[in-house]
Amino acid sequence: MPDSPGARALLTLINTQGLHARAAAVFVRALSGLNVQILVSWEGRTVNGRSMLDLMTLGAPRGSVLEVQASGADAEVALAALTKVVENRFYEE
Repeated sequence: MPDSPGARALLTLINTQGLHARAAAVFVRALSGLNVQILVSWEGRTVNGRSMLDLMTLGAPRGSVLEVQASGADAEVALAALTKVVENRFYEE
């Protein structure tokens, strides 16, 4: 990944329900306290990754590959945190 202030990752949703309300809340909570702006794209739509409601509007099911773009001083830290959350199935299972 590129150095801060910007970075990008592709994250595959492997949890059973995809990006539903609880998963979106865990995603947003992982960014708490970080100086970062996050954009999440899926199927041609891009939303604010710090907004639970915006994330839920994507309706991304299991198996979806999200493109996550981070910018700001904590971009790399944020992507690492989000990667961990997604790889751990949003701590659901």
